[in-house]
Amino acid sequence: MKLASKGIIVLTLALGIGTAVWVGLPPALLVVAGGTLCLVIALAWGSLERLGGAGELTLDEALALAAPTAAEEQKRAVLRTLKDLEYELSVGKITREDFEVASAHFRAEAKRLIAEADSSLGSRLEQAEARAARFLASGGKDTQAGRKAKARKK
Repeated sequence: MKLASKGIIVLTLALGIGTAVWVGLPPALLVVAGGTLCLVIALAWGSLERLGGAGELTLDEALALAAPTAAEEQKRAVLRTLKDLEYELSVGKITREDFEVASAHFRAEAKRLIAEADSSLGSRLEQAEARAARFLASGGKDTQAGRKAKARKK
């Protein structure tokens, strides 16, 4: 258990006992519950850091990996349009013939955009695989603190 987790436990107990003495038991239980919640969050955060490795992911890399591409944005818009067309057909705003024509057009466009979005996924997949390979090659110890220590030694 890390020092921070032990500190949270000690602080929670001290604040809980102090609150019980000065205010009463019900507020003290709330203090202990809050401290327990903080401890659980700290432990979960630590687990996620160890699993994912606090890598050297820059802001630009994070945005590039997370941001949808233009093809993905267009795909979402086309799929939404198809859903809207189905709704308009169900409420009688458009005829079945108009729906078939518009639906065929937008379905073809959606297929094209899905293929384009899938092809752009290749570079992102390669980046993610490279990061995972670096992490695994380091034995799961490729943390930001470790890299800073290595840089200071050089």
